[in-house]
Amino acid sequence: MSRISILIAIVAVSFFSACVPSPYYQKSVSIPNNKWNQQFRPEFVVDVEDTGVYYNMEFLIRHTNAYAYSNIWLWIYTKPRVILLLPGVV
Repeated sequence: MSRISILIAIVAVSFFSACVPSPYYQKSVSIPNNKWNQQFRPEFVVDVEDTGVYYNMEFLIRHTNAYAYSNIWLWIYTKPRVILLLPGVV
């Protein structure tokens, strides 16, 4: 193989292996004054259209060394989407 063929193969493999799908939902929230208040409860509402597909949930929590604790609790609630079909209503 020539050097050009090897270079094209390396570029093609790099191009196709570097592609990752974008996240379905992504949101960042800053903590006011960098101090977590118990009353501050960020909420994230995700509208899932296709309920027949499994989704991986990942949470990214960024902090500095100023955070003196090693425990962060997350309460995650899910609610089913309810659609009422009324007879005669279009």
